[in-house]
Amino acid sequence: DLIQLPVRVQAEKAEENEWDRILELVNRHTLEPVTDASQIFTFEGIASNDRMDAYMTRMDPLTTLRNYVEDLKSGVSLQSGHDITKNPYGRSFDAQFLTSEDENSVRGHWYIMRDLNINGENTNDTIRAIKSGIIRDLSVGFGGDEMYHRCSSCGRDIFDWNCGHFPGLEDENGNRTFAWITNGRLREVSSVYKAATP
Repeated sequence: DLIQLPVRVQAEKAEENEWDRILELVNRHTLEPVTDASQIFTFEGIASNDRMDAYMTRMDPLTTLRNYVEDLKSGVSLQSGHDITKNPYGRSFDAQFLTSEDENSVRGHWYIMRDLNINGENTNDTIRAIKSGIIRDLSVGFGGDEMYHRCSSCGRDIFDWNCGHFPGLEDENGNRTFAWITNGRLREVSSVYKAATP
């Protein structure tokens, strides 16, 4: 199963002194090595975190967020609007797990080849839309055979008949129930119109 969850990111252009390392990471995913940094556009941003989202779920930092780092480093397709019937227009090439007082998060890094016509659109137009802030929200499509929604109130799978809790409602102790997305894996990341995770 594929689940799509919007996440807001803030794109940033890579620093000039990082290009040798970036090209080495990007070239793990190419059949022909990219030798000229001007051929690609890169950006980074927070792909996911463990804050409560609009779906009353949180990404488990011990399993799901760490899996996301591994998946992003392995290269996840960058899609438009979760339309997996179309070809990706970019790919991830690196990621880091970040910890602060407020949250755990995953920073992802993506690349787009310049001047390609993919799905009837030129990637230069997409790059301009990212640079100008028109495209700024990404959504993670995730799933996995071992993924489940762990209830914050009882610890069972939220879909287990023995779990009598529902995300967004109070449990028997007066706490609002939510589901931890546990052991999820990234399937793809998409540019979308609106994000749901703060």
